[in-house]
Amino acid sequence: MEICVIGQTRPEYWVVSLKQSGLIEVPQASVSEWNLGIWWKEDRDINSIEIGYEDKISESLAKDTKVQSGFRHGRVMRQKRHTIEDPMDDPWQGKWLTADIDFQINGNRVVYTLKPMTREENKLAGNLPDPVNYRRTLKIRLLYNNRPPVFIL
Repeated sequence: MEICVIGQTRPEYWVVSLKQSGLIEVPQASVSEWNLGIWWKEDRDINSIEIGYEDKISESLAKDTKVQSGFRHGRVMRQKRHTIEDPMDDPWQGKWLTADIDFQINGNRVVYTLKPMTREENKLAGNLPDPVNYRRTLKIRLLYNNRPPVFIL
């Protein structure tokens, strides 16, 4: 697992600065955009993200936070015939899909929970036999339109 700022598609490792105290300051990626993401070398099924912040977080900041997963093929692609393996994503191609989320604030911790996937999020969601409340992805990020408090690792 690598923690990084993730731009439109590729991770920008050099931007993240890990403080000696185990804190991460969320870097500004562009005008009115701060983001911090995690990427793995193999797909993960993510249904929630829990973040500890150095300071209390306001309800408005938590509400305005976007949780985005990287998507290219994923498991929602309709198969034309039986296959042994599903198409695999990679961290450099694809696009960001913004999930519909709920959040729960407990002091300086916030749990962002993904709601079931809809066609508004991913036009291929109709290929799934039942709605899923997770996202199979190689990368996920939190996107802010205001500077968030520092993260606690």
